[in-house]
Amino acid sequence: MFRADEPKARDGNNNENTFETKRLTTLLTQLSRMRTVLLLREIYREGFRNLGHYLVKHYFKLFAWFSFIMFTVVLYAFVYRIFTGFPFD
Repeated sequence: MFRADEPKARDGNNNENTFETKRLTTLLTQLSRMRTVLLLREIYREGFRNLGHYLVKHYFKLFAWFSFIMFTVVLYAFVYRIFTGFPFD
């Protein structure tokens, strides 16, 4: 055990320990940044995962209503021409 009144032993590894500490700090910082990027990527994926399904579903619903309305207009025009005596020659 190290006592406060004993001098510290100097063995020349001080520079190596400092280098290892700096390297470890750098690696931990890079790991933290990578973790942040991965978390942001996961949040982005979660947010837009079902967006394509939502757009396709609503697009086809809108397209179906539009087609039904256009068919109704054509059917109305055809029936109107029949009742007004339009000659289909």
